[in-house]
Formats: sequence, structure tokens, C-alpha cells
Amino acid sequence: MTVEVILESEVADVEREAVTEVFESAGIQAEVRGAYVRRSADLLPWIIEITVAGRFVWAAIGGAGDEAGRDGWKALKRLITRLYEARRASRAPQGGVSLRDSSSSLVIQLPPDLPDAAYRRLCEIENPTAPLSGILRWDNDLQEWTDVFTGMYRCFYPGCTALATQHRAHHPGPTVVLSRLLCDMHAAASDAGDPAVWE
Repeated sequence: MTVEVILESEVADVEREAVTEVFESAGIQAEVRGAYVRRSADLLPWIIEITVAGRFVWAAIGGAGDEAGRDGWKALKRLITRLYEARRASRAPQGGVSLRDSSSSLVIQLPPDLPDAAYRRLCEIENPTAPLSGILRWDNDLQEWTDVFTGMYRCFYPGCTALATQHRAHHPGPTVVLSRLLCDMHAAASDAGDPAVWE
């Protein structure tokens, strides 16, 4: 399996090659491209987004050999650490590494100071989800991977004061998309066709 790795479009060739070398030395086939287009008057942080289908964590450590079992998290941590090292000489400010599952669009943020417990837990999760934002981050206080919006928003249903736990989208027309953050009860109401969700 080949993983797709997207860097910022303005990445220098030498940096792209350094990232490619990290994957090759880990025994992982990767297509590394500078394709993430951004526009800014300032120099933006660099980006490494690793995209694969399905159980992307296991795909990312596919070259780990005999470590792919219970200690597979060590190979993943080593890979991410080496990616940060490969970008250390960049003219751009320090950015971040993330994993994206192409089948669900789930993104997992992997900052450089991520503790061992986070890597261990990530490799244990059977079906990672982020039902509010689609983005998971490590919560040091909870010692768990959580949706980046967890605990931040109230349910959008009229009169509801519960915290939002899920996201729903509605397409009332070909060019219109409505979006709502809802609690479990009102997400179920939305699924059942409750029009008040979209008022």
C-alpha cells in the first residue's frame, strides 16, 4: 500500500526529498507531493499530511516489521519524530504532522510533543471518530483522543442547552448546505426528519 503525503506547495525540493527519505527508510511506500496551496502575505507554517484509506495507523506503520504488533506505536512515534526532524531546517515556521483517513476524512493531529500514552492509545482505537469536527487531538487531562470541539458548543436545536456531541448537514438546495452541531437526542431527531433542527 502507498500512502499519499501532502506538503505545502511552496516546499523546497530538498525538504520534500528529506520527507520522502523518512518514509523510504521506514520501509513505507509514499507519494510525497507539494500540493497544499495557500496564500498569505506572511510565511506560513509547513504541513505534512499523511493520507491513506482504512486503518491508517496500521498502514502508517506498515514498514515496522516485527514491531507491528503490541509495540507498533513505537514505530509510529519514531516515524512522526523523524518527520519533524526532516523539516527542522525549513525556512517556514514549525508546522504539524497529521494523519487523514481518505475513507472517512477523519484527521488526527500529531504534534511534536505527543506523549507515549497518546501513541499507545491511538494504536488501540478500533474505529477512531470525531463526530463534531472530524478532527481528533490528544487531551492530556483526560488521557484520551477527543474531538477538537468536545465541550465547546451547545446544541443548536432551538431551546436545547445540552452540549453538542454530533454534527449534521442538510442540503435544501443544490448550492445550499446547512450545518448543525447537535446533542445525541437532537441528532437522532434530525435523522428522523425533525424540521425544527433546520429552523
